[in-house]
Amino acid sequence: MPGIAFARLPLTGELADSIKQLDPRRTDVCTGMEASKQSLMALDLCQYSTIVFATHGYAGNDIPGINEPMMVLALLDQPEGQDGFLRASEVSCLKLRADLVVLLACDSALGTFVPGRGIASVGNAFLWAGARSVIAKLWCGAEKPSVMLVERFFKHIKEGQSKLEALRLARDDIRKAGYDHPFFWAPFILVGEVN
Repeated sequence: MPGIAFARLPLTGELADSIKQLDPRRTDVCTGMEASKQSLMALDLCQYSTIVFATHGYAGNDIPGINEPMMVLALLDQPEGQDGFLRASEVSCLKLRADLVVLLACDSALGTFVPGRGIASVGNAFLWAGARSVIAKLWCGAEKPSVMLVERFFKHIKEGQSKLEALRLARDDIRKAGYDHPFFWAPFILVGEVN
């Protein structure tokens, strides 16, 4: 979309590498132009037990043509009539069996209240699509502590901690690393199953 720009997130590539090192044979990574909506929609997402999106999110209403929460995927070289925004309504139509979806996208836990469904956020849309648990963000935080928190979260999961305990320990880890203010660690919430 002309006139709209989102800053690059250089540390998310490092996060992808870090996550892949935890289980190299069973981890697929899509970065840069590979991280497009068309590529995502072509995948059989039912085969993934964990899905991570490290990108921009948006839950406002001042981008023309965007009237629902979304995440930003590759924006360049889009087919005619399409954009790189993955909307909550598109997410809710995916077919998932994931045990966990992790969203580093800002505002991915925000949305509007829909009677009978709750908050129509990108995070909840993944639950509606079949994910058992979602970690999403309530606000935009700094990239470095966000990436650190998710890296630490997966380290604690690999050590056998429950999702809830792994998130608590990851929050403690980044607080000890100098990011003690809640701005850095509190936006991440876990919804769905906690074990």
